[in-house]
Amino acid sequence: MIYHDRIPDWVHMAGIEPESRVTKQRFEQLLARSQPDAVLHKFLYLQDVQGLLTNLQRTSAQISQVVGEFYGILNDSVFYIYSPNERVGFRSSVSAATALLHAHLETTFVRLRSMLDYAVKLALEAECTGADFSKIVKLRGASKQYIDKKELRINGKEGTLFVKDELIWMISSIRDRIVHDGHLDISARVYENFKRARLVERFVLIPDMTDGRFDTFKNRTNFYGRDLKINYDLPKILDEFYRRLLRTIGFIHDAYAAKRLS
Repeated sequence: MIYHDRIPDWVHMAGIEPESRVTKQRFEQLLARSQPDAVLHKFLYLQDVQGLLTNLQRTSAQISQVVGEFYGILNDSVFYIYSPNERVGFRSSVSAATALLHAHLETTFVRLRSMLDYAVKLALEAECTGADFSKIVKLRGASKQYIDKKELRINGKEGTLFVKDELIWMISSIRDRIVHDGHLDISARVYENFKRARLVERFVLIPDMTDGRFDTFKNRTNFYGRDLKINYDLPKILDEFYRRLLRTIGFIHDAYAAKRLS
């Protein structure tokens, strides 16, 4: 019987956790000194898969935290001090606080897109069969991204994240714009609506989208004719995303269980 707590720390942590001071060169030396052993190779693979799971969990936790901070800033901050005569109708402002607000919003969509990548990576490992543990096994999904979901047997499964519909297109489009353009909106504005000198509404606009893709015309990529208030839509986006994530995890679990029983 092999006891997990008797496996050396470098097997658990090297190349994964910052608590390990083992360098790449030292890790290769330790492996070279170890006899080729299927049990050792299985433990190495196990730690690599658990690393994927940990990244998925941490990313999900970050989304929850960042979304909470987004709404905290939106509801509690004073973005601009208006004079009594200015507290009329719709107003917009740009400040350090609005920049921070938009940064949290952009981080949310970047992390959601990362979750899609991790879902594909985990599914690929769950579906993988015939691994040869006489040598170190590289993760099948190590370099894979969401676009590689076509390699999955459960690709296109209804109700999962592997159906690229409007929700997935929206997350991907927003993430790509942030990564490639550096921002979602060229001016990180917050809009405020005053009635009878009282603040009755705050919102953040994002550019018009159709079927999850930005409406563009040649060089014009930011149209705002539809009043897409993302702070109203974000809870619905997250509800749908996590509902489908749970269903996706269920199918991944079933795929792994079927592999173990075969």
